[in-house]
Amino acid sequence: MPRLCSAALLDRTPRAQATRFASEISSLHSLGHTALNSTALVAEHREGEQPTIARLIAKPHVFETELTADVRQRLRDHMPELCALYDALPGLEAHMAALAPQLQLSVGQQRSSIKLQYNEGGCFPFHFDSPGGLKDSRRLTMLLYLNDGWQPADGGQLVLQPFLTPAVSVAPRFNRIILFKSDAVLHRVMPTTQLRRCLTIWFHCKQQKAQEEADTAAAEAKAADTAAVVPSSESFADVWMSRLSDPAWQRVLARYVYLDEWRRSFFEAHGRADAATAAAAASERVSYVSGGAAAVADDNTDASTTDDSGMATLGGEPLVESLERDAARLESQLRGSGVLELLRQTADAYKQKTIQL
Repeated sequence: MPRLCSAALLDRTPRAQATRFASEISSLHSLGHTALNSTALVAEHREGEQPTIARLIAKPHVFETELTADVRQRLRDHMPELCALYDALPGLEAHMAALAPQLQLSVGQQRSSIKLQYNEGGCFPFHFDSPGGLKDSRRLTMLLYLNDGWQPADGGQLVLQPFLTPAVSVAPRFNRIILFKSDAVLHRVMPTTQLRRCLTIWFHCKQQKAQEEADTAAAEAKAADTAAVVPSSESFADVWMSRLSDPAWQRVLARYVYLDEWRRSFFEAHGRADAATAAAAASERVSYVSGGAAAVADDNTDASTTDDSGMATLGGEPLVESLERDAARLESQLRGSGVLELLRQTADAYKQKTIQL
């Protein structure tokens, strides 16, 4: 079994079943049971505090719904195959846990989730599916593509960017299944010109494992802050270099190493706001949450910055501002150590070597 730090391909589902999945997703969308996907901005908060969502920034043309208990109960007649897939999750969890024992996946605890996507021409910026630890215990992402007749000119490729290695571009061909680590693989979806349907299954780690990861990350973050203030000439760089295999530190360092690509992907996914809106958004002390959520607008959303769906249309500016602020903070902490320069040079050496799947 691969390390799952890049794309791994599994056996396909029966073609007839995949066709029914695609048909049911289209039916749910046509009946109005999907919502725009959005990127969440959270208000500034202290370490250990539960973040609160300050704004939702919609991704145009990307609609989703999650197979929650309520959705399955209300819409079972419209999606019998998808509900049957959900009912089969315990067996699938056991299979995945056996294939990747190092992930310590939860089995039979009703923790896995399924999201359906109907993309009419949008895209996703770079993100990690999970920030790790107790904040989000997703550890394995499975994608099933449902795009019959897909051609390269259609776009919509999944781009996986494992840390300090070549990117992997995955064509969203019909009935193709992809696996990657939710908390360790930076990835995005390229713009598409055709209808793009897929479903995502997230497998979670055991709760005890999530607690252990959270405790370790908190301890290392505290140690890093101390080291940044009073660096040791003998060990400072060595300590940071030793962390490069840790997904938690990779997620932090990636914001500097892949800053240019990440910034560009935000504008491709969310567009640009007018100057006044962009300036107002940049003044807010908020941070973005990687990934997205299908959600309706909050009742307090400013109507002047919403579209017909009620979702905020701020553009990519506040996301870029948050990303650049994190990168600047990291650069300030590690200035003079040579760590970031070495990482950027290593990443740059691979940026022209994308693997096509």
